Amino acid sequence: MTMAVSIITVVLNDKEGFVKTARSIVVQDYSLLNWIVVDGGSTDGTAEEIEKYKSRIAYSASEPDQGIYDAMNKGLAKATGTWAFFLNAGDMLADSSVLSRLFSLDLSDIDVVYGDWIADYISFKVIRRAGSADNLWQGMIFSHQSLFIRTSLIKSQGFQVQYKIGADYEMVLRLFFSSKRFLYFPEPISVTEAHGISHHNMFSSEREHLKILKSFKRLTFQENQYHVKKSLFLLIVSFFYRFIPKSLYLLIVKKINAKKLTTLR
Repeated sequence: MTMAVSIITVVLNDKEGFVKTARSIVVQDYSLLNWIVVDGGSTDGTAEEIEKYKSRIAYSASEPDQGIYDAMNKGLAKATGTWAFFLNAGDMLADSSVLSRLFSLDLSDIDVVYGDWIADYISFKVIRRAGSADNLWQGMIFSHQSLFIRTSLIKSQGFQVQYKIGADYEMVLRLFFSSKRFLYFPEPISVTEAHGISHHNMFSSEREHLKILKSFKRLTFQENQYHVKKSLFLLIVSFFYRFIPKSLYLLIVKKINAKKLTTLR
């Protein structure tokens, strides 16, 4: 059974990123797309680029918002597709037929579909494999850019905007702990920008994610130990990241992920 997909793209002063995202959407061979664009009031020419794609956009708005999750909620409110998918400016779909392959599956009994993704560091790309939904206690084990959720399950409540870093994690945990059915799609779904992420926030992200996790479950001793070790590791990495050149950091990342490098996209 074919099902419509609402692709929600939020953007703020990222003209080049928006164009990259737009091009990956309009070449999709899956026709049941409902593309929604929420611009936070860009002044760099992004609005003009959005206008060029108006024939392919079901709904667009340009106005100030209270952050990325507020903007994503605005887009979600306009979603009419069976599935909601968030692909923000700068991120791309992995190839032109990935949606057709995914939605050729029987998803009638599935609430959430997630897959792998490709992290783009400009000079090299790394395939990131998604983990099992049963391991969500470890953190966000897949990318929200490779995540499809039945719109009816999240439209009314949306993202909890009090969380500045982990509102997507909160939404996923909300679905998981209400026994929604997850399916892993073993292919890269998206290509996400890794070079623009501030690694200074890794420790803060872990702290917020842990706070969210504890609001859903009581952690076992082993789970607490895992997060203590993870927090210490990220604190050390964040500290050293402040003092080493970006080129050296990228070299280290490339070396560590030598077996995961890819030429896709």
